[in-house]
Amino acid sequence: MPIQVVIGEKKLKENKCEVKVRKTGERFDVELSELMNKVKELLG
Repeated sequence: MPIQVVIGEKKLKENKCEVKVRKTGERFDVELSELMNKVKELLG
């Protein structure tokens, strides 16, 4: 499943990034410290 991670200035200031599931268009704001866990969850 293709996943896109978007890191922008605004979210980065909040210590967050956006994760998008390209197949469904779902988007999640994720704390940077939780990024790997979220990606593993989506892939698993």
